[in-house]
Amino acid sequence: MACTIVLRHADREDITSREQAPFAKLTLKGRLKAIQHGLWLGINFGLPKEVYSSKTIRCIETAKIITLPFVFKTRVKMKIDDDYYGFFSTGYIKDGKFDAWMEDILARAHKKERYAEMFARWSEKGLIKCTLHEYGRNFLSSYLTPHNLIAITHDSVIGPLMEALAHEFGFRMRDYMLWPNPLAGFCIEHENQRIYTIKWLEFGGKPQVLL
Repeated sequence: MACTIVLRHADREDITSREQAPFAKLTLKGRLKAIQHGLWLGINFGLPKEVYSSKTIRCIETAKIITLPFVFKTRVKMKIDDDYYGFFSTGYIKDGKFDAWMEDILARAHKKERYAEMFARWSEKGLIKCTLHEYGRNFLSSYLTPHNLIAITHDSVIGPLMEALAHEFGFRMRDYMLWPNPLAGFCIEHENQRIYTIKWLEFGGKPQVLL
């Protein structure tokens, strides 16, 4: 059985502008937590063969640090999105629409909306290239590999994936899964494209079985 784990990056610097967003780095606290979390993941879920990362600096740093405990035990292949429209960066946004999407996010940051509502609005504005359901299906068809995989990404990726998975498999999803903490995310245990369990992971916490 293999595990596909998708996590938000570790604690980062404060972001004060849209232009700064891709370049924010991890704090010292974030770096230390990433090493600790990497050890915990290896013990509890086994060693990964691939680690995917968003194009942003904070995700790349997290991906590199989280794999440090594995470097003497296995050969880990790192795959970083080619640009900011890659799957684990902003995989549902149309090319050239990132700035408009970010403006919408920032303008409504105070509102806790479900992603179904946001996807409907973004679709009307012509900002996205797939529905929420299609986004979840694209993930399942592409990243349930025969070997262990870790992906480091953003809350804006984990949130819609969790909402799509909850709708697909009928488990109860809580609000904190839409806006995850640093190093929080989910794990899918699977074999031959058959899903056995879905668990929610929090840094320092016990895995929560959802399915």
